[in-house]
Formats: sequence, C-alpha cells, structure tokens
Amino acid sequence: KTWTKRTQENWSNTKRTILKALKPSTPIRSLTRIDADNLQHDITLLVSDRYKKRLSKGTISKHLGNLRQLFNFAVKHEFLTKNVFDEISRSGEIRDDHFEINAELSERVLEAMPNSEWRLYFAILRWAGCRKSEPLKLKVGDWEFGHEKNGEHYYGRLFIPDAKRKNKSGNYIIKYP
Repeated sequence: KTWTKRTQENWSNTKRTILKALKPSTPIRSLTRIDADNLQHDITLLVSDRYKKRLSKGTISKHLGNLRQLFNFAVKHEFLTKNVFDEISRSGEIRDDHFEINAELSERVLEAMPNSEWRLYFAILRWAGCRKSEPLKLKVGDWEFGHEKNGEHYYGRLFIPDAKRKNKSGNYIIKYP
C-alpha cells in the first residue's frame, strides 16, 4: 500500500518528534510503561522547530496516536509482545481553538451572512458536523428529501462524502447526520 505525501510527512514529523524526546539508541524492546509516561511528558515540553513554540495539544495527540498505532502493528505482527503506549492518553483530544457554536451564536452568524448560499454552507457545517471542504463537494443527488408514506412523515437525509476517509475501493465513505 502506498502512503500519500501528507501521510508520509505526518509520520516523518512523528519520528522526528519522538527522537527528540527519546534517545535514538534506546532499544524498542526495553521500553516500559514508565518510559511511555515519561515520553508523553517530554513531548509536551518540546518546542516546534518551525514555529519556535511548544507543540499544540492536537500535534501531541497526533504523535502519540501514531506511536500507539505503530506499536499495535508491531504487536500484531509479533515483533513485540506488548504495546507500552496502549494506555497512554492522547492528551489533546479537545483543541484549545475549538469551541461550541450554540443556538444563539448560530442565529447571529446566520443573520450576518451575505446571501442564502453562505447561510446554507454555514447551516450544513453547523448542523451536519462537516469539515469545511465537505459541503463544497455536495451535489443535488446527495440530498434525499423528506416524504410521507402511509400517513407517516420521513425526514430527509444528506449524504456527505467524507473528505478524509475512503473505503477499500477508493470511494469516499458516505456519512449522514
């Protein structure tokens, strides 16, 4: 399986970060859960080469998730007997720059939108839980409008191609709220 360029960059960044917090000569089989805890702590103290400030919680979470995934692979293929990172919290699941857009704020944002196209874009983002690029890929055929059948009302659905994930055939996974 071939990795995308972005995936290769992510794993390269993870490797570079881990090697800053862990001696490159450390044998992988000698790592313990205490070493994993220490590594998690040490990563939080690292400074980004690019931005010259500490790594964000999201970046730390990504590196720890990659590390856990790598060790799971090693255990699955019997290169290692245990994953010392399996109980490590990713410690950044909620990003500092994300916040709840409640109903009151949503109404104010909708009122400030210049036209119906922008209001629809915002509504899909807000109430369907999309990534910002996903509504832009929607087509008329992605809408299933509500209808009545035998006196019962059926709500419509919106089929949203997932911007990040694809199935084994290379097709985007469809999600709907």
